[in-house]
Amino acid sequence: MHFGPRNRHLYIEILNKQEENEPQILLPDDYKPPTDAYVAARLIDWAPDCNGTFFEDDVVVVRESMIEEIKIGVEKFLVVLENYVIAVMEEEFEEADIN
Repeated sequence: MHFGPRNRHLYIEILNKQEENEPQILLPDDYKPPTDAYVAARLIDWAPDCNGTFFEDDVVVVRESMIEEIKIGVEKFLVVLENYVIAVMEEEFEEADIN
C-alpha cells in the first residue's frame, strides 16, 4: 500500500533505538519509561505542499511527542508535521552513531 502524506506532513520511520539489558521487574501495564525528547527518523515521503527542501532517506530530528501513529488495517504509518522538524542530519553516518 502506498502512503502519500498531505497537508505539510512527513512520512517517517524512527531509527532503531538501542535497548539496554536491564534486570526485569514487574511494572504496571500502562507504565511507559521516560524517553528522550527528540528522536532521529528517516524520511520516507512528504506532502507536495511542504515548504522545506527534503530528499528521500534524509535523517530528520523531531520531537518524539509530536509524532502521530496512523493505523489502517494492520499497517502503521508514522507522520509528523513539517514545522516540528528541528534539524536535518547532513553528514554521512551510521545509525548506531545516533542512538
